[in-house]
Amino acid sequence: MSAPRRRFRGLALDHDEHVRLDPRPPKGRVWFEPLRFCGREDDSFFYDSSNYSLDVVIAGRSVFGFSIIKCRARYASFSANLSPAQLTEAIKTLQRLGFGRWVKPGLESLVALLKVLPNADKELFALAQRQLDARKTSSSARRPPSSER
Repeated sequence: MSAPRRRFRGLALDHDEHVRLDPRPPKGRVWFEPLRFCGREDDSFFYDSSNYSLDVVIAGRSVFGFSIIKCRARYASFSANLSPAQLTEAIKTLQRLGFGRWVKPGLESLVALLKVLPNADKELFALAQRQLDARKTSSSARRPPSSER
């Protein structure tokens, strides 16, 4: 049995995606949990404060994860074991918390993962693909024509 992970109240990402965690205990249904222990080939572990994973937790369920490299958020994905309703709530929560720019890369990772999982939830895949398609359409619609750039 593993020890409980430390929970943080808030997360801030600055202009270059540098991670800052609010160390106060969480209030409410949303918190952030870093996993800073990395495994070695000999099954031992070491603590790494610069390179780790960081989960966004809603109501006790990990719904989204960041990969932190050199103290900066670099990759993201939604959890593949969510229901469609949980994915919808996770997207809304990330947008409300100011992490909307991470929704599209998170959906891209989720769709790629669900394509190769043998027992992937078809409803979750369809919703993730629709959400991703909507973001691709809206981002290209906001981009000015090449003559205006």
